[in-house]
Amino acid sequence: APVEPWYDRRLALLPLCLDKLTPQSRQIIELFYRDEHKPQEIAQRLSWTPAAVSVTLSRARKALRECIEHQLQLQTQTPSSL
Repeated sequence: APVEPWYDRRLALLPLCLDKLTPQSRQIIELFYRDEHKPQEIAQRLSWTPAAVSVTLSRARKALRECIEHQLQLQTQTPSSL
């Protein structure tokens, strides 16, 4: 199935927005999504509670969502330089 254009735009902005996260948040996002660790495993690895990992994941997802939405708004407001 073809990928929707809005998905491509959001995915393209992900590295930029990941760079804007705190190092701790970025590490937890990477451990969870890239390395596929469960919150319990991340908690043990970082000496955190599973609840703290879950809260950090939730806040990081929200920050990423808001950053991507903001960047999309900037792109639609700025005329293309091409």
